[in-house]
Amino acid sequence: MSDLTDRGLVDGGAIPPDSFEDSISRTGEVAKHRLNVPIDIVARLEAEAIDLVISRETLIEAAAALIAGNLILQGPPGTGKSSLARALTRAFNVASLQATAREDWSVFDVIGGQELVVGEDNQEFLEPRHGWFTAAAIQCAGSVSRNLDDPEIHPEQATWLVIDELNRANMDRAFGELFSVLGTDELVAFPLTYMGGTTHKLTTSRRFRIIGTLNSIDKQFVNSLSLALRRRFTFITVDIPPQRAAEETWEIEPTSDSSLAILELDRVIGRAAKTVQYSGAADDLKLQIRPHLIRIMIEIEKVRYATENSAYPFLPIGTAPLIDTVELAIIASSMNGAMSWADAFDWACAVKLGPLFETDLESPEKLRAYADMLRPKFPRFARELSRIEAAGLYAVP
Repeated sequence: MSDLTDRGLVDGGAIPPDSFEDSISRTGEVAKHRLNVPIDIVARLEAEAIDLVISRETLIEAAAALIAGNLILQGPPGTGKSSLARALTRAFNVASLQATAREDWSVFDVIGGQELVVGEDNQEFLEPRHGWFTAAAIQCAGSVSRNLDDPEIHPEQATWLVIDELNRANMDRAFGELFSVLGTDELVAFPLTYMGGTTHKLTTSRRFRIIGTLNSIDKQFVNSLSLALRRRFTFITVDIPPQRAAEETWEIEPTSDSSLAILELDRVIGRAAKTVQYSGAADDLKLQIRPHLIRIMIEIEKVRYATENSAYPFLPIGTAPLIDTVELAIIASSMNGAMSWADAFDWACAVKLGPLFETDLESPEKLRAYADMLRPKFPRFARELSRIEAAGLYAVP
């Protein structure tokens, strides 16, 4: 008599398993199913990214890129690339496996290999270990299978791999033989030779995606990506907000029609106030810190949007460092009742924004000029920039 239980049907090959850890070669059974794109994907993504200072156009471009294939979000630090990656996974109803690339990444880290393990009897032996790509692809097959079986109980339709700081590793070396898998819509059974034998073959689901984030500023710490690897991703830039128009001012309460440059101020205050536990009323806090943040934003604009002919260095400071600065100023002011808001913000700028200038700048003269301009209003911030300039930390050969 045949076994018609779910377990029997799975073992007999009639239906796919809901986990493929022990049956990797069966991943091909669910690989053909394509990504389901929610009809309201743009609205869903806007809701998930409501706190981010990212344009609607960029959100749509990123979603379109993922519908087509793999995505790299590139741009200056602190512009919301990692947060956008998480928002995208939620909007598409997918789980994610999160990784941060390292300089020493190799095929072992991305695909997998044999790892030396010490057993309970202190005996050493080799054990297969999946790399980030392989682990995510196997998990993705399980997500697809469970979603196909019961989408109401298992709404996550896939699992994606999200790699932060992608270009800190030599990805051409680390991806190795995966080029053949990433570069085609065909269902390729990829042999996992480190598992032993030739029977362990992974077929990557058509719902699987890789989202990478790439820092476009710290070039001295990163590797460039080859044209062959670039061809397998769509690159979307997540930049700082565009410069506000001359007639726009932060003193006026923003509306839905306000530019991102104006909306950014309130989102920075809102995010910082939400994160920091403050003893007073939130609205009172926002009123107190708003004028001080405006003073900072006016000075930050001078480097954010500097041109080749500007007197000051160009440094595209993202929204995240501004949030960190406001959070730190709130904490400092609440801990030290004798510290004024002006002093708290000056100190927070020195320790949070100051180190950002330890990067490739055009010339020490421009950094010195910026410090001199800041000194009457932000003496500690200016002193930190002068220290960086004097120590020669503004550029790395």
